Amino acid sequence: MTQEELDASLNREHEIHVQVSNAAPLPDNNDAYNPVRELCQTGLNITSRELLHAIGCKVANLPVSMQDECLRTGLMLAYTLDLESQSLRFKQGIESDVQTPLSQFVGIGMTCLLASKSFDVPWDQSGALPGPGLRFDYRGNVNGFDGIFESKGTSYRSNQSGQISHGIQKKEAHHERGDVLMLSS
Repeated sequence: MTQEELDASLNREHEIHVQVSNAAPLPDNNDAYNPVRELCQTGLNITSRELLHAIGCKVANLPVSMQDECLRTGLMLAYTLDLESQSLRFKQGIESDVQTPLSQFVGIGMTCLLASKSFDVPWDQSGALPGPGLRFDYRGNVNGFDGIFESKGTSYRSNQSGQISHGIQKKEAHHERGDVLMLSS
């Protein structure tokens, strides 16, 4: 692939369909979820470059301003993602033991992009939630918004219901502890 072809592939826009699970509906009386409701209508629009940048930032714990370094960290995914495809997907033949952790990285990147594009939470400003017990993966606090986000990644649709159930368990654990945050799952 030439540099021009690579740049074109990295800059290709992808519309990620967003759907709220019936198992975890959004509360009707909480306007903080309006950005998620909007995503259900419009989708999450990202480029492969943005995804690799977000993944590299979180996986390597780099500031978002270090774009080249973040992209270098995300380079492994550039070799495993099918960058020539119109949709985001792994190349054919990636073994499942390799694909599983990479799917988790993609989930982290997607969470970063959702938090950034919908809630204005910078990728490198979200951090882990301290403490024992079940907890969501990231917390973002910016301009009066205080939200928590859970990251999941899988290439197998059959795994999604289990991941949703685990997210619901984490959300219930936050409620049982009395955590006062806008919860996003």
